[in-house]
Order: sequence, then C-alpha cells, then structure tokens
Amino acid sequence: MAENGKKLPSKEEIEEMIAQVNVVLQFMDKQNQKELLQIKANAEKILRVFNAIHFCNHILDARGLHFIGDEPIDVVFEVEDKIRKGLIDEAEDTLVSYYRTDFEVRYIRLVRLPNYELRKDIIEKAHAHFLQGDYISCVPLVLMMADGAANDVLPKGIFAEGTDMEIWNCVGTEYGIVDYLKSFTQSRKMTRGDEITIPYRNGILHGRDTGYGTEKVALKAWALLFNICDLIINKKNSVQEKKKYDEQQEKKQEDRARFAKDPLGEFLRLVCKLQQLSTWVPIKKPEEWLDEMSYQDISRYKKHSVGWTFHTFMDNWKNGRYAMLLDAMESTSMSHKKMKNDFMKNIKNLKIHTYEVIAIHEAKSSLTFIISIDIRDYGKKEICIPVFARDDRGEGVCCAGAYSWIIGNSFIDIVNSII
Repeated sequence: MAENGKKLPSKEEIEEMIAQVNVVLQFMDKQNQKELLQIKANAEKILRVFNAIHFCNHILDARGLHFIGDEPIDVVFEVEDKIRKGLIDEAEDTLVSYYRTDFEVRYIRLVRLPNYELRKDIIEKAHAHFLQGDYISCVPLVLMMADGAANDVLPKGIFAEGTDMEIWNCVGTEYGIVDYLKSFTQSRKMTRGDEITIPYRNGILHGRDTGYGTEKVALKAWALLFNICDLIINKKNSVQEKKKYDEQQEKKQEDRARFAKDPLGEFLRLVCKLQQLSTWVPIKKPEEWLDEMSYQDISRYKKHSVGWTFHTFMDNWKNGRYAMLLDAMESTSMSHKKMKNDFMKNIKNLKIHTYEVIAIHEAKSSLTFIISIDIRDYGKKEICIPVFARDDRGEGVCCAGAYSWIIGNSFIDIVNSII
C-alpha cells in the first residue's frame, strides 16, 4: 500500500508544471497569457480530481464502492459535493447510477480479463440474469468471477485478509484498496433475511445472506469485477509506464544540470518557445507546402528537414526497410513488445507500389501529409501521416523553430485500420 501522503509522480509533474507556468506568466504580456492560463486551469482541475477521489474513497469504501480514476470528472465532483454536504446516501446513489448508465460499456471491457475465454459463458449468464432482473442468480456468479480473475494475478486472490493491489502511479490505489475489499469480506456468521446493500462475499456464497437480490447489490458486485479488470490491466501497463517515467526523470536531471549551469539562458529559451507557440502563424500556405514537398527525390531536401524525414520514411516503407520505420517514429509508441510485434506483422502486409502527396496541413508544431497510396491487395487508399517538429534536444517546438522532425505514433493506428 502507498505511504500515507505520498505523492504520485503524475501529481508531482502537474504541480511542477503549474509552478513553471506561474513563473513564465510574469514575463509575458496579457495578450499572450490566455493559452498558458488555460493550461494552468486544466492542470489545477486534474489535481482537484485527484483530491476528490481520495476524499470520496475514504467515505465510500465502507459502502462497497471505490473510484479507480477513470470515471467521468463530473461524476467525481457530484459525489464529492454531496458527501461534503452530508448527503452520503445520495452520493452513493449517484455513483451506483453511473455504473447503471455506463454498465454496457464497462461490461464489454471485461474481455481484457485474464483467461476471459474460460470465463466467458459464466460472465454472459450473469449478464443475462442481470438484464432480466434476476439479481439472486446474477450476484454469486459475478463474485466468483471477481475472485477467480484476481486469483490469476494475486497469490492469495482478492478476498484474502490483508490483500491489496499497489499499482504505480494509479490514483485509485494510491492509498490502497484494503478498506474497499474489507467491505465485501465482513464476517457473516448468522443467517439473515434482511435486505443488504453490499454484496458480502462470504454471506452470499455460503448461504448466510439471503436478502441480496436488489439492483444496487448487483451493480456493486459488477463494479467490483469492473474495477478488478481495470486494476489488472493498469498493473500490467504500469511496468512500461514506470520505465518511461524513469527515462523522463533522467532527462529532467540533465535539464536541471543545464539550468544550474546557465539559468538565464535556459529560462529565456523556455520563454521564447512559449511565445512562439502563443503567437503562432502558418509558415506557408497549404499550396506552397504541397509544391515544395511533392518531390520524392530525397536528395532535394536538407538532411533532417521535414521533407527529408517524410520522404525517407516513405522510401523505407516502399522498399521494405520496416525496422527503419520504427526508428523514425516517436519512441513512446513502441514501448510495448506486443505492440511492436503487431505493427511489424501488419506493416509487412502493406506493400506499397506508389504514393503521392495530395495535401499538407500545417499546425503549430506539426505538418500532416495527406497522401494517396497504391497498396498491393488493398488498392488505392488516402491516409494522413503527421510529422512533428523537434528542437535540438528532441523536445516539441513550433514548426518555425524545428531542428529535426519525427513521424507521429498515430501511424500505428493508420496501419491497423487498413489491415
């Protein structure tokens, strides 16, 4: 379980960004402050969501409900507002109502569960019982599936005493989920027929609680299964996210060393970059970009220019140099081994005969090439390939200040959409 008061890396980054924006704002005129103020407002809203989730979970855990962190912001704030007003039952009903409204969306996402195919029939039967209002038949099946799915990733399962699920940089588990899980594992030593509001695992599966056949109890049981599914996926992804974060921290250390060596120069560099973005105007008209970039002869372009980067990328694709495509793309897009393997498998099936640039759209820090390509077995397709501007440190910058360019990782989705 995370230490009490320990900040998540994401929270630290947001607070650091707000502090940087506050400094820069002092050196910008009011006309150019609008965009930065909006960035600051959005960041502060995210921090408020984090705090609201912790506050709400402290109250709701005992009622068999828990915010993981991917719920709609307006739901989080509405629940928080009602709790602060002392309307705990109403706050509970609001979150339960959200699970009712979003039920089918979250149900579909259960396909991500470990060994889903082995559990599919039981989950589908539970789903059918739920839709028919047969909550007595539904709830035990859902609780069993929650227990089984958790057993696949936790040595003792989800309901063992003291079980917790610590996930790096996950707001829903920052202070642990022990209290949430305890609400389901309360001892039920007497047989009871009165209506309950929490799907007590022991009481229901051991036949001690018989008054569980309500929609609220069923939704809380489903919410538990949905949350376990999300937590399992988040835990799996957190390994790569932690690696990426550590790499970013190393880069920050380099940035801090540069700042310590030349604080004024580094500060002016940041101000210049922000001013370029806030006062951005297109470098060229679309037809001018098209006229300049339509030539496929790479020797016409300066090395590392946008034209050189794009047409080199297309030449590598056309001639089957697929590994070089990865080198030209944003590194974050290839952090997962499976994603890389899937991409390589798909791109090898897309052999292009010819391509033609038909339009170019310029944004603040990117150019999007709209091209017509002739692909073997697939015919002619029109696709968009974004190319992003980078400064001499590999950081994002407006097009006018570009030192080099890199292909956007949305190219992966483009490839997958064709196959």
